[in-house]
Amino acid sequence: MFKNLSSNNSVSPRRKPKRKVFVIAAVCILLTTFSMYFTSMEAVAVEIDGTQQSIKTTASTVSELLVDMGVDYNEHDYLNVPLDTEITKGLELEWKPAHLVTLDIDGNVVEEWTTADTVVEFLKDEEVIVSVDDKMNVDGSDKIKEGMLISVDKAFPVTIVDGGVETAVTTTAMTVADLLSVNGIVLNPLDRVTPSIETEVAATTRVEIVRVAQSTVTETTEVPFTVVEQPDPTLEKGTSNVVTVGENGVLSIDYDVITENGNVVSKTPINQTTVKESVSQVVNVGTKPKPAPKPAPSFTPVGSGTKMTVESTAYTGGGITATGFNLNQNPYAKVIAVDPRVIPLGSKVYVEGYGYAIASDTGGAIKGNIIDVYLPTQSEAVEWGRRDVQITVY
Repeated sequence: MFKNLSSNNSVSPRRKPKRKVFVIAAVCILLTTFSMYFTSMEAVAVEIDGTQQSIKTTASTVSELLVDMGVDYNEHDYLNVPLDTEITKGLELEWKPAHLVTLDIDGNVVEEWTTADTVVEFLKDEEVIVSVDDKMNVDGSDKIKEGMLISVDKAFPVTIVDGGVETAVTTTAMTVADLLSVNGIVLNPLDRVTPSIETEVAATTRVEIVRVAQSTVTETTEVPFTVVEQPDPTLEKGTSNVVTVGENGVLSIDYDVITENGNVVSKTPINQTTVKESVSQVVNVGTKPKPAPKPAPSFTPVGSGTKMTVESTAYTGGGITATGFNLNQNPYAKVIAVDPRVIPLGSKVYVEGYGYAIASDTGGAIKGNIIDVYLPTQSEAVEWGRRDVQITVY
């Protein structure tokens, strides 16, 4: 029993140290291996699709690093360094995946790879200029997505003539109806549009709108009176007498009026009302024969030495007489106007109260036994007045 105990006590101390040494050695080897592994790793600053992070890697090249990170690299992707770049401490790596998008410009469709973040950046890269009048199916600030469709309808110039007023506009409208709607043009039921509203528009399109309006207009007009002639045996032929004065009537007429661009193209009477009846003018027309005309008085020129009583008046103001005598140059000349049928022109005449004078002039009112004496002033002519005088013709 003692021996056994002694034997047990001698064996146990020898086995336990061997196990500890083995475990410690294994731990040391493992720590050394991990230490060597982590010592061999390089710290790399990586930006993947906009997300920044710092990682440690044992990859020797950028290509290996991307594989280790599970990055599915595409040749259209953005990479700031070549794939075969060696991994070194402090390396900054940036990768952005490319997206395949479809670009449709006025029906011209292409597929493009892009690493742009937004639609506006993509269009800038593609040198596509979009004006404010152009139409896009997406917003310029929208993010680019895989398989995205970007459609651009370029605006083009067209001409609109509305009611005679011409305007040049730019549009992306497909039809005339779309064009009018976009420009806020409303058609009335009777308006005409050329070409028709279903017509597709293009850069050469000229749209003309004829504004048609229909209205009822009331106008008044005079109705001329009629003249009724009735014979009157108490009146001489060639004379007449108005018995009843005629009066025009008044007629109110309603018209159906059509205008195009403000100009009247048709005016049709549709109703009329008599406002005032016309009154006929009644005229008595003479039927009594005219008496035979009296023979015109005949005159026999007086001879030399004839004395006679005549009616005399006076005139002044100068001028040239009927025989060509200039009274302007001879204002004090003794001249009388006579009726040549009674006193021949050029005769020398003595006029009572006037003196000797020459019959050198005529006058419209000097008919028969009438003379007109010439005086240099208006006051003298007024003072002479109208008087009967004795004259002697030589």
